[in-house]
Amino acid sequence: MRLFSRPAGEAPARRAESFSNRFFMVLFSLLVGIHCVNCTSWSYSEQIWIDLLHLFQLALYMLLLVKIVISFPYTIAQLVVFPVLIALGALSYLGSRDYDLLVLLVLLVASKGSDPRALVKRYFIIKAVGFVLTLLLCLLGILPNLHFLSGGVSYSAAGFTHRNVLGANATALCLAWFYLRYDRLSVLDLVAWLALDAGLFLLVHSRTTLGMIALICVGVFLFRKGEGLVFRTRWVRRAVPLIFFGMLAVSLWWMLFYDGTSAFWTWLDGIFTNRIRFASQCFEEYGLSLFGQDLPFVSTRESMAEGVDSLILDNAYLRAILVYGLLPGLAFYALYPIAMLKCYDNRDGAALICLALFCVFGLSERYMLDAYYQFPLIVGFQYIFSRESGKNGKALRRIYAPWARR
Repeated sequence: MRLFSRPAGEAPARRAESFSNRFFMVLFSLLVGIHCVNCTSWSYSEQIWIDLLHLFQLALYMLLLVKIVISFPYTIAQLVVFPVLIALGALSYLGSRDYDLLVLLVLLVASKGSDPRALVKRYFIIKAVGFVLTLLLCLLGILPNLHFLSGGVSYSAAGFTHRNVLGANATALCLAWFYLRYDRLSVLDLVAWLALDAGLFLLVHSRTTLGMIALICVGVFLFRKGEGLVFRTRWVRRAVPLIFFGMLAVSLWWMLFYDGTSAFWTWLDGIFTNRIRFASQCFEEYGLSLFGQDLPFVSTRESMAEGVDSLILDNAYLRAILVYGLLPGLAFYALYPIAMLKCYDNRDGAALICLALFCVFGLSERYMLDAYYQFPLIVGFQYIFSRESGKNGKALRRIYAPWARR
């Protein structure tokens, strides 16, 4: 008996594929919901239900792997690349003891065949409910309101684990809103989110959040207006990956050439709240590894509690190689610009501009590598290994599992 074969008809395979996609959406929804809880100050508590929630989260990750196994048919390219991506993610976890990249790669592979719009819509609803509930529970005194010192000033986290976490969730919500509203954008969308952006800044004083939401509002609005010209101009396609590689080049410049004695670098580092100095310090003290390393980071909360200096690496481009390792990091470096090119080729302007804006976000925040913020890459990934057609419209060969037969 052959291990893989093409069934006499494709109806059973399509039914199996439809089931696996619905299964993924359920798992994805539950994981996003758990992530909303993990973003709150409750995650610092020692209550037993927090530990049980983490065990449940681990069980859901195991089910994601099951989903990947039952998600036939696969193309030959998918059968080659998908195991390599998961293996690189696993090796990065073994080296760094940080599972963010592994989770991102597993979710990318497991999302094969998903409906991008349905996925983002569900993501937005769950995240929005979680965001509002967190603020409300903090206001009612049910959630602890943590405060952090920065430059001698105390800042509120408003029920989240950190003000930057609140800002990252708000940024992801804004991006998801503009993705879903892309074809019906109006000035009202722009004004409403800019007003909300100002309110959030008054609440938590996060410059990154203020800048990113403003950039999203203006960037998506203008791109939508000029989308026709973008897709009609041939050279634009060649320029698309340069957005990613430009941000990567800036990050490497920071890491390699930072000089703490220079007035210029001191000024620039002040703008990015010591992120450049921390990146250079991580590279100089710990260097690079093939499959990641467990760096002794000291969070803001730990620094305040123990009276020691912080060590944080928020730049996503540098975190990819310094924490997760050269090979897993290079895999991410390849996936991202390819996803951007595929979005361009498929004329998906909404996904393309979201990916481009996340490139900017990656300069100052690590959430570019976090699956629970990086929904644009999940959308773009659907185009990378699309099995509908190959070059020049030729059908791609599909590989079926025995259970896909009639």
